[in-house]
Amino acid sequence: MRSALVLGLLGALLSIAQKSFAQIIGNWSNDTPDGWYDATANLGTGGNPSPGGPNPLPPPIYTYANPSTGLNDPGSDSLLFTYSGLRQGLAVNLEDKPNGLAEFEANQAIQFSITVPASSAGYSAIYGVILNTNSPWGFAELTPNPVPASDFSPAGGSFGFNIGVPMTTYIMTVPYTAALTDLANADVTPTYADFVLVTLNGDGASDQLYYNSASLVAIPEPTTGALALAAIAYPLLKRHRRT
Repeated sequence: MRSALVLGLLGALLSIAQKSFAQIIGNWSNDTPDGWYDATANLGTGGNPSPGGPNPLPPPIYTYANPSTGLNDPGSDSLLFTYSGLRQGLAVNLEDKPNGLAEFEANQAIQFSITVPASSAGYSAIYGVILNTNSPWGFAELTPNPVPASDFSPAGGSFGFNIGVPMTTYIMTVPYTAALTDLANADVTPTYADFVLVTLNGDGASDQLYYNSASLVAIPEPTTGALALAAIAYPLLKRHRRT
């Protein structure tokens, strides 16, 4: 009886460990796009983002640098994004990555490590994260605007990363469980799954973000708060849906 209980607990722990494993889908430390591209600069047929352009991450918007020094340091670099205003920017098509769609279905959230320079004024945030996949989900945002995990508001109210504090690294986790539920309820196996980040900054805030890594992750139980957040999709900018 006791041995059965121990084996059961070990099995449960193994299951938790397996579900907690993060699948890296973006790593820019060696100065390569790693399958990612800029959605605005690489619009394909019908207005859908596509990585087919000759320069998927065009400079000077995208460069590679170590957040600690601001200098190019292959092996220790992040993807440095420099842009002021609103932009549909960093994007990835998981169907183009090895096992990308299987990992999409096996996990429940996309997670980014983002380093943000200090600012003394203005606003800067990840304004939205869009998922483009098969109907019935289509091309829709995963959270309200701005993404709650990126809304580090200063005293006084306006949203923004790092206003008045030193350079800081944040972990932003955005569930996509609502999309998985839509697909499952419609008995649809996804044939494509594309993520697009929307950024917004201005009024004197830093126009830079360092993307350190991107992963697909499982959501530990319980997930009540995260699932409630993920259950609402907010349209931002209209794009044609694939069929």
